[in-house]
Amino acid sequence: MSSLIKIFYNNHIFHIYTYKNSLYPSFQNRTSSIATPADSGSAMTVGAVKYSDDTLESFSSAGPTDDNRPKPEICGPDGTSSEQFNPDAFYGTSASAPHVAGAAALLLEKYPTLSVEQLKVKLTNLARMNSNYSTANLCGAGVLSLLETNSFVHMNDTTASTGISTFSSR
Repeated sequence: MSSLIKIFYNNHIFHIYTYKNSLYPSFQNRTSSIATPADSGSAMTVGAVKYSDDTLESFSSAGPTDDNRPKPEICGPDGTSSEQFNPDAFYGTSASAPHVAGAAALLLEKYPTLSVEQLKVKLTNLARMNSNYSTANLCGAGVLSLLETNSFVHMNDTTASTGISTFSSR
């Protein structure tokens, strides 16, 4: 591990990376397409799953890493709307990673003493499994789901407000 990564890791700095395989489709190879810095052992790597039909995006890179570790650890939804892209959907790992980062922020708000490793475990425990992509090197634990859990969303017993959106347990 590089000295800079050790400093970040030891100081509980949480990194989330996405990496897109930007080759022309005829040259794309999903296997082992995750590169530095997303392949770091201390980084949590996020893939993309299309929100509208729950399929793994073709551009979402996969592991294993060069030293044979499984990546990504989790996927986030893309094809979502936002104020910036409204009414168009926002696609890509640039859309999916903020969902995971936002969930990490909410978890840290509720559990401020979590270590980086504990945070990774909590996030992957929030993943919804799908047999089509919830495997090592495609989407790890599955796609992040904030609404399908009882363990985290209801910070005030029924509703958690982020100031922009409201997440309620089912």
